[in-house]
Amino acid sequence: SDKHITKIKNWIAECNNKHPLCGYSTDLSSLPTRVIDVSQSDKPLLFETGGNRGQYIALSHRWDDAQLPLLTTLNPQQLKLGFSSIRLTRRFKDAIAFTRALGINYLWIDCLCILQDSARDWEIQSANMASVYRNSYVTICVSGFQASSDGFVSRPRSKSWEIDVNMPSDEIGRVKAREAIHHELFYGSDQVDTTRNPLSVRGWAFQERILSRRVLHFTEYETTYECDTGTWCECGRLEMKSRVAHDMSSHSIQKYASLFSGTPDLLTWHDVVSEYSTKCFTKDEDVLPALSGIASKVQSKGSGRFFAGLWENDFLASLVWAATDMFDANDFRKATRPLRPSSYRGPSWSWVAVQANIEWKFSYQVRYFVVRVQEVECTVLGANPFGKVSSGRLEIFGLVVEALLEIKTRTGPPNYESRSYPLSRDGTSISVDSYHLQIDTQEDADEADGSKIFCLLMREYAPGKPSDILLLKPDGVSSSNFRRIGICNNGHIGSSMDVDQSFYDVSILFEGATRTEIVIV
Repeated sequence: SDKHITKIKNWIAECNNKHPLCGYSTDLSSLPTRVIDVSQSDKPLLFETGGNRGQYIALSHRWDDAQLPLLTTLNPQQLKLGFSSIRLTRRFKDAIAFTRALGINYLWIDCLCILQDSARDWEIQSANMASVYRNSYVTICVSGFQASSDGFVSRPRSKSWEIDVNMPSDEIGRVKAREAIHHELFYGSDQVDTTRNPLSVRGWAFQERILSRRVLHFTEYETTYECDTGTWCECGRLEMKSRVAHDMSSHSIQKYASLFSGTPDLLTWHDVVSEYSTKCFTKDEDVLPALSGIASKVQSKGSGRFFAGLWENDFLASLVWAATDMFDANDFRKATRPLRPSSYRGPSWSWVAVQANIEWKFSYQVRYFVVRVQEVECTVLGANPFGKVSSGRLEIFGLVVEALLEIKTRTGPPNYESRSYPLSRDGTSISVDSYHLQIDTQEDADEADGSKIFCLLMREYAPGKPSDILLLKPDGVSSSNFRRIGICNNGHIGSSMDVDQSFYDVSILFEGATRTEIVIV
């Protein structure tokens, strides 16, 4: 409606004029390689931009099993004359109509602007996602609709009622009430109802949202505007919350704005990975390409080389990740244990090697690393330097000991299970609980139980007091290579770094150990 379009234009105008953090510029940005020209009211067509500049809108949407219209190497010439040869979905028709309504001439949709049957074009364009979404006038996120056949401009209104109430004057009054609109995607809850927000669990969509300076979310009952400065909605509840300095949740893009300004805070990169690891992919091998746009922006700010999801300037701290259970977003009682992907995604020392919720829950303040990286190598596949890798190799020098690992499981009430991990070396044994020792996957646990493993001491919280230990097994391909199978943390380290806060004296495992160089793949 005109009223709806006016509200959106007002949000954008306020952002242009009053939000310096959002970095709006009146200068026209370079257009992506291809866009859809919607300036002719009756005939949208494919436009190869050739470096031209202009304003465009980007679409973020969920691919489903439906037959989507695609740009391929066979049809660019046809689509340059118009889209009559392919059937546009209702969602795409709405995006075209909405772009025109905002007075913008160009629209970018991934499946219609990237050659879907060209691996090289796909790699080149996926590496450019940072500029595509960061430079868009606004990004449309079709957040609240499942099927591509669903439009998003015309939406049902939330349920409403009229209720009779007793007034102080003894008269009967009538109050209008409506069902509350849910805003957990934007504040106050880490539990997002994915049936209401199906786009929120998609890996590609996560990057598209974070990269964009401003986003219009079309949800089930309303439109919400989100930018690097704040969040507003049609019903007004988000604006009211911002007035009382409500703590925006981790889902809000404002949390990650620091990635794009000044020197990157690599702690924020860890937060990105932790949230990103909870997302879903149609293709497992997309886990690095779907993050490559954010990675390219972070590298441009001086974070060093990129090694399969880890940064050179934060490399040692980035090695001490933990793989934790994957919880159902709609029912936290349901959990899936970490898995190894069916196809290779990266070296075992990188978090991309497992399907799991990734956490750096061990104290980041413990900086006494006692290892030295000799060399890191990653072989990238294709044209995207932040994309898929075919291999990775880490040479590292430090204290390594061989130990026997056992896994003790105790069951209790329904759905309850606890584990302990006795570790022994040369007749000395300690038992570590499952909070402080975590095996990366069930497959790794089955293989390691009752067998010899190798422990690499990564860092100490005080001289001679081990903190983080990588657990390794021989690779099986080369006797001189190892692969990571888990991590052990020596107790809960508080902010005071008090030695007495350690629960386990893991140092006894390393008595008499010598330093050696090993290779982890």
